[in-house]
Amino acid sequence: MWRVALRMLAADRAKFAGLVFGLAFTSFLVTFAASFFCGFMTHGYGLVSEHPQVDVWVMDPAVEAVEQTTNLPPSALARVRGVPGVRDA
Repeated sequence: MWRVALRMLAADRAKFAGLVFGLAFTSFLVTFAASFFCGFMTHGYGLVSEHPQVDVWVMDPAVEAVEQTTNLPPSALARVRGVPGVRDA
């Protein structure tokens, strides 16, 4: 049965080439989407996971997610650096 199916596909070269191209392109798209999703998820928590020794995170009140990069005003940054025990700010 498989032999007959392969002979029928191979007999029409255009159909066979289209089928192979379609399967290859589909597998590329699925792989690309999966890798894009994995990269997005990795970068979503990358900042926090790269610094596990940190006890407290100080962020601007306008920040809604970890990936947003809103700088603290210099006055707020100076107040954070003035707290005893702060190693880096």
